[in-house]
Amino acid sequence: QSRRLGRRRLLVVGTEPVVVQFLEHLEDHPQWEVVGLVGLSPQWRGQLLAGKQVLGLVEELPQLLRDYEISELVFTESTLAHALPQARQGWRRRRLRIHMLPGSFAELAARRSPTSPAELPLIEISTRR
Repeated sequence: QSRRLGRRRLLVVGTEPVVVQFLEHLEDHPQWEVVGLVGLSPQWRGQLLAGKQVLGLVEELPQLLRDYEISELVFTESTLAHALPQARQGWRRRRLRIHMLPGSFAELAARRSPTSPAELPLIEISTRR
């Protein structure tokens, strides 16, 4: 079951500074369980970033989604383009919510002062054709 006790199981794709800002902000939102991170290059595998482990690489997304029962993906601006080719390998068929984390996340979050995950300044990506 991907939503354990009402929590959304989240995988963040990227290792840029904006990811650290996002993870720090999510500490105030226990509705989202950040399972881990996904990197672009092998040297990130197993590393910790803001207390979360890099579980694998973008090429492994279909397997990571299955293994960790992920319900939501959050990409950074730079990782979204790398992940689009993976869409043809089956992860688009899952009931999966996909978001993009804007580079200006910290500034937008400070301005909006979100009190729930629904108010976070994320860009929703549609997987419908």
